[in-house]
Amino acid sequence: MEKEQAYIQTDWAEVLRTKGIRARGYGIVPKYAMQDTDLELSDKALYAYLCSLSGNDHETYPAVSTIKSHLKIGDKSFTTRMKHLVETGYVEVKKVHTPGNKFSNNIYCLTQRPKKFFLEPPRTPKGKEIRNTILADGILGGGYGQIPKMVMCDARLDIKSKGIYAYLAAFTGAGEVAFPARDQILRELNILKGTYYRYFNPLLELNYITVIKRKNREFERNQYVLNTNPDDRKERSMSRFSVSRFGTYRIRGSRSCESRRCKSRFGKSGNWGSRFGGGGKEGHY
Repeated sequence: MEKEQAYIQTDWAEVLRTKGIRARGYGIVPKYAMQDTDLELSDKALYAYLCSLSGNDHETYPAVSTIKSHLKIGDKSFTTRMKHLVETGYVEVKKVHTPGNKFSNNIYCLTQRPKKFFLEPPRTPKGKEIRNTILADGILGGGYGQIPKMVMCDARLDIKSKGIYAYLAAFTGAGEVAFPARDQILRELNILKGTYYRYFNPLLELNYITVIKRKNREFERNQYVLNTNPDDRKERSMSRFSVSRFGTYRIRGSRSCESRRCKSRFGKSGNWGSRFGGGGKEGHY
């Protein structure tokens, strides 16, 4: 069994190195759900897992045993997480029966307008603006990112590591870069600093993420690069560099370094996806 498991993981790592994180497809994860403090980190991981399987659709139907295996959780944890997603209105579960009224499988529907939008009026102008947009255009109107199936199904990662990856992915839009502040990450994921690093480090060790220290004279902030072709054989490292007054900085990608220019906080396209950190080239906050 151990030899078989080692073979599976070696093959998995090789696919990531050669074909990349999107080799087996990907879905879209809404930024709003990942920032929702009503959801625990494991809730967000389960939600992002379902998103990764649904592709461009809003439905998916994996077996419960498959979900538990991929996320490395038991019956109680799965039941608790799914119940919470249903109660908050992010997921609807439809039970499918055979002609003989025998249970067949569940269909998980990712709702586009969670019921909490109708129950909890926002208190801030920005919150009202986001709420109105999501009510009109659906939850993706608040920004989104791509969530690869390869990452969410990787048995080497704990469910909480996958939740952290999904959170960062939601900030990237259609690109590979995100840089939310650490305090913001801890607050929106409802976790302590020690917990964060405990489950973030495996993402570094497997080369799913590269962290770059981005600084100028006034501040320093981490920039998270979600590597397209993770190579777990690479030595883990952090890069430091300075940002010029013109906003030019360097990103170390999976293959080579390339120079990019900082954009404004809300992007340049003027659409909602770019404004709230999704749907554009890079995710900003």
